[in-house]
Amino acid sequence: MKYGGFPEVVLAHSFEIKKEMLKDIINSYINIDVETLSDFKKKDDFYKLVKVLAERIGSRIDYAKLSNIVGISNLTLKNYMRFLEDTYLIHRISVFTESREKEITKAKKLYFSDTGIANILADLNGGAKFENTVFNQIKHHGEVRYYALKTGREIDFVFKREKEDPIALEIKETPTHFDLENLEKLAKVAKIKKLKVIGRNLTPNFTDYIWGGDIR
Repeated sequence: MKYGGFPEVVLAHSFEIKKEMLKDIINSYINIDVETLSDFKKKDDFYKLVKVLAERIGSRIDYAKLSNIVGISNLTLKNYMRFLEDTYLIHRISVFTESREKEITKAKKLYFSDTGIANILADLNGGAKFENTVFNQIKHHGEVRYYALKTGREIDFVFKREKEDPIALEIKETPTHFDLENLEKLAKVAKIKKLKVIGRNLTPNFTDYIWGGDIR
């Protein structure tokens, strides 16, 4: 959760070395990969965007707000975002809906391909680190989307393997029966029959959840 999954970082023997390695990876990405693979002229703006995005893990992307914060045009922002996704630094996930039109118009949610990179770029709270880590575990095994109501209430992930029914997943550091009840209500609205709460910490008197470390 804290230092991500790069093999050399995982195998490093101290936390300080892990941090330095992650910083080197980011610097290499900005100073070499971006320069080699793109024609972007303002690396400072690009780096600022990457840091801002790291602070918004698990949030829906508001392009107008992002362009104002970074101080770049909407077109430049979209070019940067496309590059970040094409070079596997970030992932954007779509809304779960039966309507292709709604899927296109609804905002996408943002995650980083490596939680360690995101955690070096921004001081992430435990919930964001855990949610991003779970995403990186499940993305390899099927399609991942999210579900949201107009009120803002949402299901963190809707996971679907080929030829299987979708599963609604709620990600909580310390899950409770209230989280399960809320997920059941939202899943009913979304017409999703299967659901699971995924948790990190033990909760007294509540065991109806999957421990995050058991995800394969």
